[in-house]
Amino acid sequence: MTPEQRYTFDAAGYLYLPNAMSPEELQEARNAIDRLMTTPHEELKGEFDYVDQGGVFHHYYHAFAYDKALERLVTHRATWPIIKELTAEKPGFMRGNLKVDSHECTYLTLHSLREQSLEGNGFARDIHWTSPNGDRVYCDYFNIFWYFDDVRPGDGGVIMLPGSHKNTIPFSDGIHETMAEFDYDYDKCITNNILPHGLVNLAPNAGDVIIASDQVCHGGLKWKAKDRMRRFLVLRYSTQYLLAYMSDGDLNLPAGVMNRLSPETKELLAKDQIFHTKSIAMTDDVVLS
Repeated sequence: MTPEQRYTFDAAGYLYLPNAMSPEELQEARNAIDRLMTTPHEELKGEFDYVDQGGVFHHYYHAFAYDKALERLVTHRATWPIIKELTAEKPGFMRGNLKVDSHECTYLTLHSLREQSLEGNGFARDIHWTSPNGDRVYCDYFNIFWYFDDVRPGDGGVIMLPGSHKNTIPFSDGIHETMAEFDYDYDKCITNNILPHGLVNLAPNAGDVIIASDQVCHGGLKWKAKDRMRRFLVLRYSTQYLLAYMSDGDLNLPAGVMNRLSPETKELLAKDQIFHTKSIAMTDDVVLS
């Protein structure tokens, strides 16, 4: 990470990297997503299951493994150095699903792992720290969002509350309820003066990427654009040794999915103890074999 990236992630809880994908990478990834989305849902069962998540998103499980153009994003050159630093060179990959938002979908309420912790439903310890001299930052649960469609100001989409990963009190249920009354519509919420102070509605373009701590309070405004969907791949990471404490049921991928993966991705998925260093962690530029 650059010093600027390190400072921003520590202060805000997320990074936004424009133009992370090359035009060729973006086109290949879009082509793969188009093939996935046009495949009959019954043919995806058991590997890339399609689920309508209560009207919030159209969801494709394990989509990162559908095509090498998507699998390569797991260890992409723009994010790999950041993944290694955030996990203290002990990287672990958990899952990667495709989410599709449209004007027919509803909003996603504000939430975070930190709220679950403060309410007694999640991890009770702090999972974010920086070194005393500021030369590294650590975060053991984070998500990477790869975007395949342009988001323009006013479209809706992802919202974040910068700095909320360091909150010591839960987010107010009253704000949740009041925003829900106005369908998490940005214009309506501004007009009625009920948006939380400091809330940011990001507008990434196709090929951009967001890296965010799971402790940042985030959600999704109702998508308004009728000429475009909002398609993004959500990749979830932790440390290899925290994966070791999770049940196999939480982490195991279907055999058909695993059989598609390159050895490098399989190693990243593997649980391991804190004293072990994976071969992939010693690689600066991951090339899938």
